[in-house]
Amino acid sequence: MSFAVIVTAFFLMFLFCNLLIYSDKVTNILYYVGMTLVVFSAFNILFKLRNKKNFIIFASFFIVTILFSLRAYQLFIVLLIILSFISDYKIFAGYNNQKNRIIRKRDLVYSWFIWKNFSHSCYSYERLMGMAFAHSMKNIFKRLYSDRDTVRKAIHSHTEFFNTEPNMGTPIHGYIISLEEERKLKNESFEEGNISYIKKSMMGIAAGLGDSFTQVVLTPLYISMSLMLCLDGSYYLSLLPVALLALNIILISYKGFMKGYYYGRDSLMERIKAVKNSKIKKYFPFMFSAILGSTMGNLLYPAVVENILTKIIIILVILLTFIVQTKRFPGPNSNL
Repeated sequence: MSFAVIVTAFFLMFLFCNLLIYSDKVTNILYYVGMTLVVFSAFNILFKLRNKKNFIIFASFFIVTILFSLRAYQLFIVLLIILSFISDYKIFAGYNNQKNRIIRKRDLVYSWFIWKNFSHSCYSYERLMGMAFAHSMKNIFKRLYSDRDTVRKAIHSHTEFFNTEPNMGTPIHGYIISLEEERKLKNESFEEGNISYIKKSMMGIAAGLGDSFTQVVLTPLYISMSLMLCLDGSYYLSLLPVALLALNIILISYKGFMKGYYYGRDSLMERIKAVKNSKIKKYFPFMFSAILGSTMGNLLYPAVVENILTKIIIILVILLTFIVQTKRFPGPNSNL
């Protein structure tokens, strides 16, 4: 089946290449279809943000980019300066190594490393991340117990259903490790205590929290900056936003893991408050609108200046998007 898909893909690729070579009409049709989809997607995003300020920011940067040839790297530098002032440092805050128990710092680091790399490696509808969670606890239990049968039972106890956002939810892992360590120090059996209930009660909160920040704010922000730089020809510089995104995610994951171990459930509550009051989350729509305006300006500049048909298409698509979005989201409380 896979071989058939690959063969079909190559056949269609060569077919379309030949069509593009021998037919200017096909090229023009694909060009205008692509142009329509790009404009529709951009304004669909703006309408979903549902704020007049976003349209003003988008239009301003679109016009400035076309009239004054605003370069993407210039806007990128401005955005980095803004991010340095509004960054939520509590999310990345460190911790004090105050515990002196069985679990060592390197045990925690190794457990975090396993979770970071294998959190999505063994999915099933029955357990989701449960197997990955158990895998990340393997070296912890080997440190706590010397008996192989006990280690096996301990690991198996964490193969149950588990699902959360893998980076913002790491305080859960650290906290569970500290609870397992306390259980060992108190010589409790695996049937005693309520570690399983604690883990399940925390995972839902962290899942919603993480998705609303890492997936909805951080990733679109940095990836859009990278795309903006690519369209402006700054290919090497476009790697920087991707690297910054990766660094942010790693720091969020690592710091949360460690703080969960040292501070317990309070670390997750602190993270929830930090995300709720996040200035990056608050100002993200405005920064994204500026990036979108600059990107569209660089992308459409030649077509807008040289081709009247492109101008007509842009106007028609904007009107169509407005009509569709108005019908989908009617109401007196709309900001549009």
